[in-house]
Amino acid sequence: MKQLFCILLLSALMLSASAQTASRSGSDIKLNGTILSPQEKAQLLSDINGTDFTDEWNQAARRSRTGRALTISGGIATGAGLLGAAAGILLSATGAIIGSTAGAMVGNAVTGAQEGAKAGEPLTTISTIVGGAGLVALGVGIPLLVSNNKKMNSILDRYNDDRPVAQLDFGPTAHGIGFSLMF
Repeated sequence: MKQLFCILLLSALMLSASAQTASRSGSDIKLNGTILSPQEKAQLLSDINGTDFTDEWNQAARRSRTGRALTISGGIATGAGLLGAAAGILLSATGAIIGSTAGAMVGNAVTGAQEGAKAGEPLTTISTIVGGAGLVALGVGIPLLVSNNKKMNSILDRYNDDRPVAQLDFGPTAHGIGFSLMF
């Protein structure tokens, strides 16, 4: 009985050791935590369940990098646009106050306030355009990033689903209580 147990245990350990799990680190592939070289990655992608996923992976990786760049630059542009618009509004308010004060000294506070309020218009306009462009970049970049990351994950899921996994359990079996080796 001890020999049978040892044989079952060793078999389960050997089978689980041969089952390598692939995961993703950016556009790189890790096999059991080790990043594969470009040649190893190409070999792994060239035959997953009889299908070559190399071109699909490379295209998804390029699009994911593009999505990441658009998302980051869009976030920066949107933030800069919001800050610039706030500064333009503050400049307009300050200009209106200064213009009305100066206009009151001359005798026309309303015209002074209107002219002073125009001080922030160029900054507000440019900031609105930059912020809008940033929102467009975010709107394009986020879906590109998410969809292509999902595509790369699904390729690795296909690889992982095809790998043998062994499991040694102790509990009720068809013939009583004992060990069962499932793979």
